[in-house]
Amino acid sequence: MKTPNLSLKSKLVFMLLSVAILCIFVVGYQGLRNGEIAIAARVTEQLTGVREAKKGEIESYFNELRNHLKTLAIDHTTVGAMREFGAAFKRLKKETLVDEQTGALEQYYTAEFLPELLLNVEGIPLLEHYFPTDADVRYLQYQYIAANSNKRGEKNALLMAEDQSYYSGVHEYYHPVFNAIVETYGYYDLFLIDIESGDIVYSTTKETDYATSLKNGIYKTSNLGDLYRNIRKSQDHGDVQLVDFDFYRPSYNSPASFVGTTIFDDQNKPVGILAVQIGIHKLNQVLTGGQRWKQQGLGETGEAFLLGHDGTMRSNSRLLLQGGDCYRKAIASGDSLSALDEKICRLNTSILLQKIDNAAFFGAKNGEADVDTVKSYYGKEVVSAYSPLNIEGVDWSIMAEMATSEANQPVRSFQKDLIISAVIISCLITFLAMWIASHFIAPLTNIMHAVKKLSTAEVDTNLDIQRHDEYGDLARTLNQTVGLIKSQKDTIINKTEENRDLLENILPSSVADRVENGENNIADRISSVTVLFTSLRGFTEYVEKLSPEEAVTELNGFVNAFDDAAERHGIEKIKTIGDSYMAACGLTVPRLDHAKRTLEFAREILLITRRYNADHNTDLGLRAGIHCGSVIAGVVGRTRFIYDVWGDTVNIASRIRFE
Repeated sequence: MKTPNLSLKSKLVFMLLSVAILCIFVVGYQGLRNGEIAIAARVTEQLTGVREAKKGEIESYFNELRNHLKTLAIDHTTVGAMREFGAAFKRLKKETLVDEQTGALEQYYTAEFLPELLLNVEGIPLLEHYFPTDADVRYLQYQYIAANSNKRGEKNALLMAEDQSYYSGVHEYYHPVFNAIVETYGYYDLFLIDIESGDIVYSTTKETDYATSLKNGIYKTSNLGDLYRNIRKSQDHGDVQLVDFDFYRPSYNSPASFVGTTIFDDQNKPVGILAVQIGIHKLNQVLTGGQRWKQQGLGETGEAFLLGHDGTMRSNSRLLLQGGDCYRKAIASGDSLSALDEKICRLNTSILLQKIDNAAFFGAKNGEADVDTVKSYYGKEVVSAYSPLNIEGVDWSIMAEMATSEANQPVRSFQKDLIISAVIISCLITFLAMWIASHFIAPLTNIMHAVKKLSTAEVDTNLDIQRHDEYGDLARTLNQTVGLIKSQKDTIINKTEENRDLLENILPSSVADRVENGENNIADRISSVTVLFTSLRGFTEYVEKLSPEEAVTELNGFVNAFDDAAERHGIEKIKTIGDSYMAACGLTVPRLDHAKRTLEFAREILLITRRYNADHNTDLGLRAGIHCGSVIAGVVGRTRFIYDVWGDTVNIASRIRFE
């Protein structure tokens, strides 16, 4: 195939474009790959951070719950309440209800309890199965449930029944204490249980399990009954038992989990059992941060939830917490829901119902903590960070997930921006290459015209090219050649020097610094930063005994040590004023764990201060103020400017230092 005849200008433009486009392709590909890796690593780190944070919060919650029950079980108020409620309950064996009162209790079961329970169970619950047969149980349930004018869910508002019994006097005395405990710690219910008979002699919430026996009553097979039997088997002093979630009929078949321990008197004799029903909203609040998913780093689709050993949830899904319609839209296949999904929507809970059977669950069940891409319960692909939980008594795991579509959104945006940038740069390079080629070829064109004239014997040609490069040398040589032709006439020097290629590598312009561009007011608001203020207590008095040179040397030693620690922890020093040191994390380099890094940095500089005290036999202290929030950062000054930060976050951190 014959090669087309191209001008030198066209060849030069082609070469410049080829080199530039090749560079754009190589740099763009490498940048895209590195960007994808960096974004994937960021998402992984973000979800892992959320998982570990929520894991720590959940484990701490159950540890605090255990410690709280241990403390309550040995409290004299609890011990006294157990004894008095137990004695008062036994006195009720003689009490009976009149027919009218029995009818009122039956009316409560048939008109309120059973219709509500019917919505959440399979089949039809029968009155004869749930209605208590023991007289004392009927008596208490009538006085504190059926005759209680407060609506369902607020039965705990009744302080004392109208029967004026000894039991009611005990209830009036102790109920405010236990009711306050339930409200303060977010429990659903609190129980006092006779350790021998299994009778629930006291309940804060007053549901249909109230006054029944966990030893031989209707609810003995419930997980609260399991808790009672586990505690009786153990009865170790201070041993706290936890039972997993199960559907609990007295709470209208809602999922319930219980924690309990033995109550011992001063002689270390067991006098009863203290149990609490865990509040599901408390677990949801811990896992969602008060439904602040975005602020927790989970974006539009992310969530953190608990799983049991059977692969069903032990906390509610984000879709349910955001509203049943969100769950229906995500789960529904076409326009219909499965029977299980309908039950989830009806009960408004995914606990014990929503099944997870992907690789992340099995990995966590096998004791692994990792990140994987799996299909979530609503059928979409997600990035899942999973880990087992260390909670005694249950085999649970935790997952922090985010839809891959959201996780990969930055990659797609980066790809789009990269393509647009490459197109724009290619257009600019094309125009630039054509301008360079024209500028480069113009002197050569003049020389070619002169040579053509010489070929036609026009020896009066003279090139007026005032250049100090190869073109200038060529013009001067040509002019000398013309002079020789004029003097000798019979000799024509048919020789020219080879044109040397001149190629300039011009790189795309980078974004000029705003200060160099002459921008006067440079300020930015950074939304999430941790600011640290420290000062050395006693340093001023200490250096007053030293010479100025020694004082500066000592201060430099502290500042240099602090700077080294700051660099290791990714902390950015803002400034020092005397013995005060100001730093921030997440200012110019966004960091998800800026608060953690700042705390670790503060601990290290405290150790530095302590080592100094040990080495120099001094008693210097370190005041530190740390606060997280938004700040304004900018350049202050004109000739001797500095980079500074200010705002309420800075002010609060500074004030904390002296409090």
